[in-house]
Amino acid sequence: MVKLLHENLWNRHLRTESEGLTNTQRVIQAKIGSLGSQFQEWENHEGEILNQKRS
Repeated sequence: MVKLLHENLWNRHLRTESEGLTNTQRVIQAKIGSLGSQFQEWENHEGEILNQKRS
């Protein structure tokens, strides 16, 4: 009985831990995506400045 209870708690812990990791990965991916789009905007802005200087 105690062993079964322990296994249930352990399995719940593992499931919760893997879900937590998934949430962490989602946050990291969102931040990376945000940085990527910020960099793209900066790159476009730099390109516009260079084009204006050439004109």
